[in-house]
Amino acid sequence: MEVAIDAARWVVDKALSPLSGGLLETWAASSELGVNIDAIKMELLYAKGMLENAQGREIRSQALKELLQKLQHLAFDADDVLDELDYFRIHDELKGTYEAADVDDASCFRGILVNSRHTAAKALYQFGMEGVSAFHVHENTADDAVKSQKWWQKHCCCSPNPGRDRANEVPMLKFDRVGISTRMKHIVEQLQPICAKVSVILNMEMLGSNNRNTQDSTTSQRLTISESVEPKLYGRNKMKDEIIRDVTKGIYSEQGLSVLSLFGPGGIGKTTLVQYIYNNQEVQSHFHVKIWVCVSFSFNVSMLLQQIKDQIPKVDGENGTAEDRIEQRFLLILDDMWKCDGEDMWKRLLVPFSKGQAKGNVVLVTTRFPALAEMVNTIDQPIELERLEHEEFMQLFEACVFGEAKAPWQDHSELLDTGKKIIGKLKGFPLAAKTVGSLKKLSLEWDVQRSDKEPDKEERILNVLRPHDNLQELCIRGHGGHSCPPWLGSKLSVKNLQSLHIDTVDWTVFPPLGELWLPKEPGQEYLRSVQGKSFQNLKTLELVGLTRLEKWVHNDTCLLFSLLETFIIRDCPELVELPVSQYASLKFKQDVRIDLFPKMQELRIADCPKLESLPPIPWTDTLHTVDMKNVGSSLKRLVYSTKSSSSKLSLEIKEDHHLECLDEMVAFHNLSKIHELEVSKSPPLMHKHLHGLTSLKTLKISDSSITLQLLGGPDDEKHMLALERLEIQNSSAHGKELTQFLLQLPKLSFFRMSSCQNTSSNEMGSQLQMEEVADEGGLLLFPQHLTISLRELRLRMNPGLSLLTSLPPENNSRPGGGLHNLHSLQTLLIRGCPKLLSAYSSSSSYCCPFPSALDFLRIEDVEGMNTLAPFANLTSLTYLYIENCGKNLRGEGLLTLFTQGCLTVLCVYRSPNFFDNWVSWIVATECQQQKGLPVSCKLQALRTDDIAGVLVAPICRLFSSSLNVLGLCSNKEIVSFTKEQEKALELISSLQELCFFRNEKLQSLPADLRGLNNLRILEILRCPAIRSLPKNAFPNSLRKINVDRGCSEKLQHHCIMLEGLTVNIDRQVNTNL
Repeated sequence: MEVAIDAARWVVDKALSPLSGGLLETWAASSELGVNIDAIKMELLYAKGMLENAQGREIRSQALKELLQKLQHLAFDADDVLDELDYFRIHDELKGTYEAADVDDASCFRGILVNSRHTAAKALYQFGMEGVSAFHVHENTADDAVKSQKWWQKHCCCSPNPGRDRANEVPMLKFDRVGISTRMKHIVEQLQPICAKVSVILNMEMLGSNNRNTQDSTTSQRLTISESVEPKLYGRNKMKDEIIRDVTKGIYSEQGLSVLSLFGPGGIGKTTLVQYIYNNQEVQSHFHVKIWVCVSFSFNVSMLLQQIKDQIPKVDGENGTAEDRIEQRFLLILDDMWKCDGEDMWKRLLVPFSKGQAKGNVVLVTTRFPALAEMVNTIDQPIELERLEHEEFMQLFEACVFGEAKAPWQDHSELLDTGKKIIGKLKGFPLAAKTVGSLKKLSLEWDVQRSDKEPDKEERILNVLRPHDNLQELCIRGHGGHSCPPWLGSKLSVKNLQSLHIDTVDWTVFPPLGELWLPKEPGQEYLRSVQGKSFQNLKTLELVGLTRLEKWVHNDTCLLFSLLETFIIRDCPELVELPVSQYASLKFKQDVRIDLFPKMQELRIADCPKLESLPPIPWTDTLHTVDMKNVGSSLKRLVYSTKSSSSKLSLEIKEDHHLECLDEMVAFHNLSKIHELEVSKSPPLMHKHLHGLTSLKTLKISDSSITLQLLGGPDDEKHMLALERLEIQNSSAHGKELTQFLLQLPKLSFFRMSSCQNTSSNEMGSQLQMEEVADEGGLLLFPQHLTISLRELRLRMNPGLSLLTSLPPENNSRPGGGLHNLHSLQTLLIRGCPKLLSAYSSSSSYCCPFPSALDFLRIEDVEGMNTLAPFANLTSLTYLYIENCGKNLRGEGLLTLFTQGCLTVLCVYRSPNFFDNWVSWIVATECQQQKGLPVSCKLQALRTDDIAGVLVAPICRLFSSSLNVLGLCSNKEIVSFTKEQEKALELISSLQELCFFRNEKLQSLPADLRGLNNLRILEILRCPAIRSLPKNAFPNSLRKINVDRGCSEKLQHHCIMLEGLTVNIDRQVNTNL
C-alpha cells in the first residue's frame, strides 16, 4: 500500500510543478482563469499534504488502494491541463500572441494579446525589471522552447483540419479559455470528494494502526538520559561554560523562572551539551532540585507533569510533597521536544513552577525546531547549535575512528586525504562522526587493475585501519598486502562479524576460516590460516579471485560454520576441495556425517574448474538457493531455488562430461517440493528419479535421452506422474520411449516437442496414427487419456514427422486421423515440420487432421499443402496464422470459417497464391445473397504480405462490415498503390486501424483514405522509403498516428506537424496482432 501512496504522491507533485513559479497564475488571472487555478492548486496541495502525512504508515485497506488509483488518475488529468496552459504561457513569451489563436479570429487574437502583455508586464514588475520590454526573451528561453516543443510533440492538439501539410508553416494553436476553465472546474469537483474519502479512510487506518502499535511506538521513541556516554565534549566547551555561568551567576539567576531553549538539527549535539551542563559540579551544587525529562513526540501536559513529579528526588529527613520541593531552586531539562500545541498548552505546563518564591529557577529546552524554541524562550534569543568547526570536528573524528590510538596521519599521508574527504561529507555533525566510528558495514577496496602495487605499504595501511569491534559486514577487495590484518587474524577483534567478503587478494595468511591450503613449492602444500580463533556470528562468507587457493577443509574441533547461511566462492582456478565436499565423500551416511552447515540456505559456486568433489544438490532441507556455474569437468550450470512460489531445479551438463548417472549431481530424494525440473545434456533421466517428485508440474528435457519404462499397467495409478507440462528438445529418444513416458502422464495439458530426429511418426491409441516406413521404433503413440487432458501442443523442427490420414470410411475401421481425436486440444503450433501434412495436400482427403475444438492454430514452414479444405471442421477456430506453407497453397475452405465459424483473426505470409480463387467464391456467395440467403463475414483482423491479392473489390466488399484491423506487412516489392487497390481499400468501411509494416520499397500511402469513416489509428512502421504523407487524405475520425524510428526523419516530422492528432514515435511493434 505504501507503493500506492508514493505513486499517487509523485503524480500530485508532478501536477503541482507548473504552478510552482507564480507566473502561470498571473497569466491565468489575466485570462479570467485565476479562480480555477487557485482551486486546483489548493486541492492538489491538500492531496499532497495528506499523502505526505500517510507516507510510511502501514495501510491495509483495499478500498483505499482503489481510491488512491482514482486520485492518481485525477492528478494526471490535472497535470495535462496545467501542462497545456503552461505551454500557452511559454508560447506567448516566445512569440507574442502569434501562435495563441487563429489569425481569422480577430477578437480572440486581440484578447490573448492583451492577456499576454499584462502577464509579461506584471512578471517583469515582480522581478524589478520595469524598464525592460514586455516581450524581452528571458534567460530560460531555450529551456522553455524545448519544453514547448516537447509539449507539442506530446499533445499535437491543434485545429480540427486533418491532412493539411504544415511542414513549412508555424502551427497556430487555438486557446480555448472556456474549455480549459471548464476542465479545471470539473477536475476540482472530482478531486474534492475523492480527497475527502481518502482522508477519512487514512485517518481510520492510522487510528487503528496507532491502537495496534501503541506499545511498540512508545518503546521505539528515542529516550535520552541525564548521564552522558561521551567521554569528552568536543567544540562546545565555550558555549557550555557561558550557559553554566548564566544559569548560576548571570541573568537567569536573578529571575523567578527562566526558560532557555537550544535548537539545531538532529545529530548536532544538543543532548550531549545539555548532559555536560546538567552534570557539571557547579550546576549540581547551585540547584536544589534537578529533573531530566525526555519529551520526544508526546507533549501531554498531564503526563509530563506526572513524569516531572516522579523525577523529583526525596531527601532523607525532610517532610513535604513533591510540590514543596519544586518551591526550592530547580533545574528542569525538557530534552528533544518535538511539538507543543500552542502557547496556552505551554503556559499550562509552567503553572506549577511559577508558584515558588525562590529565584533562579531554570527550564532548559532542546528542540529541532526554531519556531518552537522561539515560542518557549523567555530571555534574549534561543541558542542555535551549529556544525563543529573543522579542527574541532577532526579531533572528534579521530577519537571516534581510532579511539585512544594515535591517528596515523603522520606515517600515512594518503590516509589523511581520505580522512578529509570523509570529514567533508559528514558536514560537521558529531553524530555522523560517531556513526562512522561505529560502522556496522565497512568496504575497503583497491583497484584490482592497478599496476603500481605496494604490498608493504598497503599492508601497513590495512593494519592501522582497525574498525569498531561491533562491525557486522566487512569487504576487502584488491588488497596488495601479504596477509590479512591482525584485527582480522591473529588478534581477532571483529568476532561479531556476520558477513565477510574477501576478493582478489594475494595473502599468505588468512582469517580463521578452518584449514586453507596454498602451494609452497611444486608438489607441496602448506597451511596458511590463523588457528585458535573463530568468528562467533558469521552468516555470510564470500571468497572471490583467490587464485592460489587449493584446498579448504573443515576443522572438526571448531564448528565455525554453525550459523553460516550463505556461502559464495568464485574464480578459484586451483581449488579442488571445499568443506561441503565431505557430504559427497561420506555418501550421506547419517551415522558418521558431521553437519558443518546446519543452517546453510544459499550456496553459489562459479568458475572453479578443478573442483570435482561436490555433494548432490540439495543435500539438506535448509538449502533453498543454489547457483553453480562452470564447476569441475562436468557441470556447466546448476540452479536450484525454492524461495519463490514456483520452485525449480535446472541442470546443464558439459558435452564432454564423465557422469554415469544423474544421482551423482542431484539428490532427487530431497526434491519432493520442486515444481519444475529442467535437464540438459545429462545422462538418461529414469523413472526412479521422477517417482519421488510428488509436486513436479513441469519437466523440460533437452539434448538428453529418456529411459522410462512403463511400470505396472497403463491404469496403474501407483506409477503415474502428476506432470502437467512436458517440453522435449533435441532428444535422442525414439517414439517408443516417448510413448512409454506419455502413458505415465494422465494430467498432461501442455506438450512441446522440438528437434527430435528419432521421432518421426505419431499414433494416438488405436485411432490416431503417424506414419513411419523405415523404422518402427520411431512410432509415437498418444495414449487415450490425452484426448481429455491435452490443451496445447507445439511441434517444432521435426523434419521427419508426418501425420497419417485415414482411408475412406468404407475401407477403414478406424475413423478419424491425424490429431483429430484430441478433443480437448485448443492451441496448436507447428513450425519446421515440412512433411507433417503431406497426406492432406488435396481436397480429396477423407478426414480432418485437427480436432474441431481447436481455438488457436499457427502453421509455419510446412510443405506440400495445396488446400485448407481439411480445416473446414475447425468451427471453433478464432486465430489462424499461416506462413511459408507452399507456393500452391490456396485458402480453399476458409470461406466457411469466415461466414459460419468463429474465425476473427487471420495472418497469411509467404503464400503468394493464397487468395487466388477467393474472387470466384465470393461472387458465388454474393449470388446466394441475391437469392435471399444471408451471408456475413466475422473476420475482424487480417495481416498479410499479399497486398495485391487482398486489395481487390470482391474481397474488400466481403470484409466491409466486420474487419476492424488491416495490416499490410513485409512486402518487398510494392512501391505504390494502384487506383483500383485504393478504391478497393475504401470499401472496408468498418476499418478502425490500418497498419503498414516493414514494406521496404513502399514510397507512398494511398492517396485518399477519407472514405474510411471509422478509421481511428494509422500505423507506419519500418517503411524507410516513405518521406511524406498525402495531403487532405485522412478522415475526420482519425485520432492517432504511430510511427517508429525505422521510418524516415522527414516522415516523423511531417506526422508531428499534423493538426488535431496524437503522434507516438517508436511505438512497440506487435507483429502477431
